[in-house]
Amino acid sequence: MILIEKLSLKLVSKYVLLLLLKDGTDLSTDYCYKQLNELIPPPPQPGAPTRKYSRNKVQLYLKELTAEEKLFESKAGKDYIYRISGKGEQELSNREDLLSQLLISYYGIVNVSKMLASKPGTPLPYPEILVPKRDREFVRSLVSIKDIIRVYTLFALQQKPEQSVSELHDAMLSYCGWTCSLPYWHLIVRNEMTEGVDLDSEPLANPVILLKSKYLGKVNRRKKRVYSIADQASAEEWLKIYLETADFSVRKAISYTKLLLDVLQKNP
Repeated sequence: MILIEKLSLKLVSKYVLLLLLKDGTDLSTDYCYKQLNELIPPPPQPGAPTRKYSRNKVQLYLKELTAEEKLFESKAGKDYIYRISGKGEQELSNREDLLSQLLISYYGIVNVSKMLASKPGTPLPYPEILVPKRDREFVRSLVSIKDIIRVYTLFALQQKPEQSVSELHDAMLSYCGWTCSLPYWHLIVRNEMTEGVDLDSEPLANPVILLKSKYLGKVNRRKKRVYSIADQASAEEWLKIYLETADFSVRKAISYTKLLLDVLQKNP
């Protein structure tokens, strides 16, 4: 059976909640909330070094599983009690592909980690993998994607100036087996790193302009805009800052994904 749902923190959290209940034990919302945060706490993000699932979100996941007839729900005082149903048990047995999907995402994160430690062009541990498009948002949610794009862009333009945003995006996808959407690349490379403006073209409060651009010959009837580093010394200074944040987030994402894989492998 092929898992057609895209990977997300919500999907894996709901699956782990089913695992908590797989032995047929009645568990409360509070217990499920505490266990989920202890088993697979979400990786930290910039500005949120100690992320946790909120109790309201865990309650929502349990309610959704109940609505999907995968859990039975009963009231106990001010809390709710949950027990897995036959459909919930079937859900667990039908999700073998979840493990393989997570493995592919894990390999993509490991590739990015290696890239950050070496620069583009260095052989990667998993050169043949390609994270499916539907699952790339899940990987993005685990890391500081803005800093990863900044680092990759500066690395790549140091090696080969005058590349377009599309070329940078496609090169990272081919090299690492994963990247984020092209519009987000434009936001970081063109808007923030070159023009110092936000999504609405409004000036940023504290812009860091590291790139310059120019237009080359026409591509599909439009001129091609390419980018280069404006000041090497400034780029090197900021690269260290971006690299530290990117590397921290990727290492935490690897730890989270390994932990999740371990939980799934121990609970087939």
